[in-house]
Amino acid sequence: MKFTEKVKIDIAKTFGTLEFLGHDGEKTKTGEDNQSVVVNQRYGLSSSAQEGTIVIYLPADK
Repeated sequence: MKFTEKVKIDIAKTFGTLEFLGHDGEKTKTGEDNQSVVVNQRYGLSSSAQEGTIVIYLPADK
């Protein structure tokens, strides 16, 4: 799910307390020189207000 500037959410009600679960992998692509390039990192979060794991993707350069 991607949020835009038009979407307003109450973060505390929607997610509750968030707990960092850890690094959950990365997405790679093959660069021009046949080397693997990391595109993004994937992290898991646990939420007191949501069931299951919330997966967050961050660009590799962040």
